[in-house]
Amino acid sequence: MIEGVGRTKSDGKLALQALGLISFDDASKTYRMRAFNDGRWLETEVKVASEGSAINWGFTFGEMKTNSVMRLNEKGEWTENAELTVGTRPAQKLMDLTVRRVRD
Repeated sequence: MIEGVGRTKSDGKLALQALGLISFDDASKTYRMRAFNDGRWLETEVKVASEGSAINWGFTFGEMKTNSVMRLNEKGEWTENAELTVGTRPAQKLMDLTVRRVRD
């Protein structure tokens, strides 16, 4: 389970709140994620890097296509880099964020 709360750097306002549930599909031998955000959800395949320190996923909606890579850095933080492609235009940065584990 991945829960994400994103805040803007400038003023700390809430910019993103999402929840992702990752599971393994025995039939297809793939990882799947169901992600929830703002009352909507999507399901997509998740690919795990061979060294186990990164995951990749994305989705397509009409002419829009996203690609996200989440990596574990040397500080133990997850960094996410996401790109957006619309139609035949080149990919552009959608967001870069750093995820820190919060313990209760």
